[in-house]
Amino acid sequence: MHKKIPLVIGIAILFLGTCITLSVAIDNPIKPISSGNTLYVGGTGPKNYTSIQEAVDDAKIGDTVFVYNDSSPYIENVVIDKPINLIGEDKNSTMIHGGGSGDVLLVSAYWVNIKELNIRKMGKNSYGIHIFSNYNKIKNNIISGYRGRGIGLERSNGNNISSNNFFMEGYSIVLNNSKKNSIYDNYIHIKSYTVGIRLFSSSNNNIVSENTIFDGDIGILLFSPSNNNIISENTIFDCARGIEIIGHYNDINNN
Repeated sequence: MHKKIPLVIGIAILFLGTCITLSVAIDNPIKPISSGNTLYVGGTGPKNYTSIQEAVDDAKIGDTVFVYNDSSPYIENVVIDKPINLIGEDKNSTMIHGGGSGDVLLVSAYWVNIKELNIRKMGKNSYGIHIFSNYNKIKNNIISGYRGRGIGLERSNGNNISSNNFFMEGYSIVLNNSKKNSIYDNYIHIKSYTVGIRLFSSSNNNIVSENTIFDGDIGILLFSPSNNNIISENTIFDCARGIEIIGHYNDINNN
């Protein structure tokens, strides 16, 4: 696996600036390295880290950073800039606390997996998880905050956001200029005057399916415009408006 990466990078450089490169990057992504070492944060091991960021900085491509819950909350803002797995011991008790400032987790690398974490106290208009990359999987986390936002995708494609619980007084999931993402099976409890899932200028096969959204202003909002998306089998209740759309050729079915 390690020997193939330079070859693929070389191909990308060779075709830089062409439509072929874009097509390859989106439709035939490099597979992540799935096996590696495990670095432990918290707990009582002799070489365990006390900081999540320190463990992420020392991790190599394909490594797992495992976070114990007995040292929670971890009060820090973490930047993930390499393909790794970040896994908490238990989403109910393994807490990362952003201290009320900035994004709690900022992801700039492809192929990052994040699960079993309790993420809270992002800054105002900042995110629990803010993603600027492709092919990441965010699954089975709890994200909560006041005047913050849950998960944000910025020009990010092919991500999987599933089975997360949101308790927000702000947008729970936001897609900006992003495509081919799957948003499904999330439980979203929002407050009045806020939006559960928002797509802004996000077109081309984003799938929003099987989410439960309630107690807000708008359940799902597509605008600016957002075209050619699939919105299916979502349950939306106790919202002023269930689904609001500014866009074309969206498939809205079985909600």
